[in-house]
Amino acid sequence: TPIPPPPATFGTPPPPPAPATPAPALPAPKPAPFVTPAPAPRPAPLGAADAVPSPKPLPPTRAATPIERARAAAVREQWGEVLRLDEDTRRELSPADAAEMAALVDRANQWVGRTMNDAERYAGDQRPDVALRLLDGLARELAGTVHPASVDAVRGQEAMRVLQQIAGASANAATADMLRRDAYARFRGSRWAPLFRSR
Repeated sequence: TPIPPPPATFGTPPPPPAPATPAPALPAPKPAPFVTPAPAPRPAPLGAADAVPSPKPLPPTRAATPIERARAAAVREQWGEVLRLDEDTRRELSPADAAEMAALVDRANQWVGRTMNDAERYAGDQRPDVALRLLDGLARELAGTVHPASVDAVRGQEAMRVLQQIAGASANAATADMLRRDAYARFRGSRWAPLFRSR
């Protein structure tokens, strides 16, 4: 007969942990005493010595005189403006300003003459595109003036465009010759007529 195993033995369970000691309660904070704020001091009334002075008005800007404007235009090489100022204010200038204005107008006329001669030379060298650019600038400067070159500059612009048409029609000799004859009659009496003489 089999022998039964001996009964299992169990150890003694550990005792339960002791309850934690509660921390002592802190005393409640005492409320701070309420202090009534002191009233802000009233500002003292402003006296005459404490008043903020009002800003002084700026003096009016002085307009530039005609000779000053002409002098500035000459520095910028705006010779058309010099000519317009001379035409508009010639009788209003003092003798000294009139003498300076005359010198500036002389420089303007020299520029007009050089530009016109350069345009004519380029046109004679079969470079009407360069001549046209010069004449465009000259016409813009002289617009609104009574300068005699203003009319000649406009006619020169037209003449350069005809020269460009003739150059474009060079493959057709009959058409180019017809354009040249018409242009010579149209510009007869001007400095541009010799450009269209039959070759």
